[in-house]
Amino acid sequence: MVVNVRYDSGTGEYRADVQLQNHGPARHELVALEFVGLPAEVSLRDATGVTPRGNPYIAFSEALTCGLSGEGGFSDPLEVVLDVTGDAAFRWELEIWTGAVDVDGLESEPHASSPVEHFDIAVPFGDAHFDPFFQGNRTIPLKRTGYDLTTGTAIDNPRQHPNRVTSFIDGSTVYGSDLVRAFALRRNDGSGKLKTSAGNLLPLNDAATFTTGTLDNENPTPRDPTTLFAAGDVRANENPALASLHTLFVREHNRRVDELALADPTLSGEVLYQQARAWVG
Repeated sequence: MVVNVRYDSGTGEYRADVQLQNHGPARHELVALEFVGLPAEVSLRDATGVTPRGNPYIAFSEALTCGLSGEGGFSDPLEVVLDVTGDAAFRWELEIWTGAVDVDGLESEPHASSPVEHFDIAVPFGDAHFDPFFQGNRTIPLKRTGYDLTTGTAIDNPRQHPNRVTSFIDGSTVYGSDLVRAFALRRNDGSGKLKTSAGNLLPLNDAATFTTGTLDNENPTPRDPTTLFAAGDVRANENPALASLHTLFVREHNRRVDELALADPTLSGEVLYQQARAWVG
């Protein structure tokens, strides 16, 4: 939340107070505010450091002295100062396409069915990127990929890591990697369209939407699983950016169905579905 914005036309100085609001359980985490896409005419005063992408950031550690005490709690305000020369426009960019392509080709075995083996990497004290707050106890958490439990028992039986999705880029994030999930995600009303929920969003993974049983879905949170979205990939709810891309692809499928049906009203729902799927995937 950005409040109390002030501008000094004489010096070209912008000042604003930034606060974080918690929308989940109480927590006290390291948080930093990264400024992406600032033009050359804009500089961040008293930046804590620079991210690996070359963007300045400010640490929120001083503003989180008491943590975020429960849902709705606020951090202390943190003043941000930007020095601007000339008439500079601000642009903020969100880079998410790489992740969207990645999930179309790989999904390893869930740790619920495979042993969890950690091999965390220790971070050097005061590392500019991984320990900017000089805590000295930071690590890069890593877990080994889930594997077939019948493998890895001997040199001649090396570990095998099953892939739960199709390995080629075929739109499985939208339609699923097997016929059961693909059929469940369809409206199956002769329209050729995919299911959606209110607001033309992804369908909710509840009994009302999937009457024969809800779909397998990743949910590493305490949220009610029926409040999460269902998509071709089980990781659709991982973050808002990824969920938004899943939503766009479903909307594009249904838009294409309407376009095809208008061009040829004799096409069956099955043909409309398959042609739209070929277009999207």
